[in-house]
Order: sequence, then C-alpha cells, then structure tokens
Amino acid sequence: LLNELRQRTDDLSESLEQQTATSELLKVISRSKFDLQAILQSVVETAVRLCRADQATLSRLDGKVYRFAAGYSLVPEYLEIERATSIVSGPGTLVGRTAMNRAVARIDDAMADPKYEVKADAAIAGIRSMIGVPLMREGEPIGVIALARRRVEPFTDREIELVTTFADQAVIAIENVKLFDDVQK
Repeated sequence: LLNELRQRTDDLSESLEQQTATSELLKVISRSKFDLQAILQSVVETAVRLCRADQATLSRLDGKVYRFAAGYSLVPEYLEIERATSIVSGPGTLVGRTAMNRAVARIDDAMADPKYEVKADAAIAGIRSMIGVPLMREGEPIGVIALARRRVEPFTDREIELVTTFADQAVIAIENVKLFDDVQK
C-alpha cells in the first residue's frame, strides 16, 4: 500500500511538472511572437529537462536539407559539427531517419545501430540513446527535435508524447513568425 501510494504521488508530481513546463513554454511562445530563436531554444531546454535527456537539437528544413536551428547542453566540438552539417532525409542520421519516415525515430544505442552512420560524431558528443520527433506541417516534416542521453536508456512512450507536444508547439511558433513576416512585407 505504501509503495502504491508513493508511486501515485510520483506520477502526480511528474504530471504536474509536465503541465507546468508546457504552460511555461506556451507563455514563452505567446510573449515572444517574433523571436523565433528564443522560442526554439526554450523548446529544446524544456524537452531536455522533462525527458531526462542530456542534450537536444532542433533542425529546420532549409530547401532540401535540415540545418541546426537550436541546441541545448551540447559539448563545444559537437555544436561545431551540428552547425556545419546539412542533413538529408535518409536512415544514416537521426534527423534524416525522422524526416524520411515522417515519424518518431528511436535509436536505443547509437553505437549498436547498424544503419546509424555518424557514430564518430555521437562519440564526440558521448551520446547513446536518442529520439527524433518531426515537426509536421501539412503532412511534411519542416524540422526535427532530437534528444539524446549519454547512457543506454531508451526513451519512454510518455517522454516521446511530451516531445511530440513540444514539436507541435514549435510548428505553431514557426508558422506565427512566418505570418508576421508576410504581413510586414
């Protein structure tokens, strides 16, 4: 009985933390209507915190490639790689795999995944378990949020749901900024 009570209390605390973080993120979006960088940064920071990840990136579609747009808790050498890399849709990278499938991509252990081609980059960052969540607009991925852990510990369905919610909010923010920019022209 005590263990069950403790578990329910933990679940309730976790739900409250997630609702609070989602609310805070929505406030950032509403206050920063025209500062897309601040919004994307808030999305990755919140996702890392709530999903017990060690780092995150957000890549946006630029023509036919995905480019780094925001990141959190990245080692400097890995940040440099992210900023310099253009990613195409395909199975060799987390972002590419997510975009190719238009769905959440899970890599439970980057070092053991035979299709994952950038193991040297993952080693620089020290990352093992990863998820990629697409930012979908009209059925097409316009970006990808990627979360990683420095340990082999697959992300839970609940964590993936949470990041999917953040991805939806990021799409709304991106579209709001585009609309504002169009009106200003």
